[in-house]
Amino acid sequence: MINVNDLKPGVTFKLDGNIYVVLEFQHSKQGRGQANVKVKAKDLRSGSTTIKSFTGGEKVEKAMIDKVSMDYLYNSGDSIVLMDQDTFEQIEIPVADVEW
Repeated sequence: MINVNDLKPGVTFKLDGNIYVVLEFQHSKQGRGQANVKVKAKDLRSGSTTIKSFTGGEKVEKAMIDKVSMDYLYNSGDSIVLMDQDTFEQIEIPVADVEW
């Protein structure tokens, strides 16, 4: 678990069964009240961007994401084919899901 005050751009977390990556982070405290945290986050499954609000001491589950270097091989219709540099395994990904 990670405290919402420790969120910053690039950090990934799980909430309501979805995995998000933090794009922007804003911390605010109003007088004697509790601190509020607003996070602009991108859902990694759907690609949609949303704003999540949390109170100061809340915790969210940290998502563990593996990043693997891959080589681009070729286009295959509406997909591209990539190859893992270590295992030589090839995967096909829809072009619409790729961020350039």
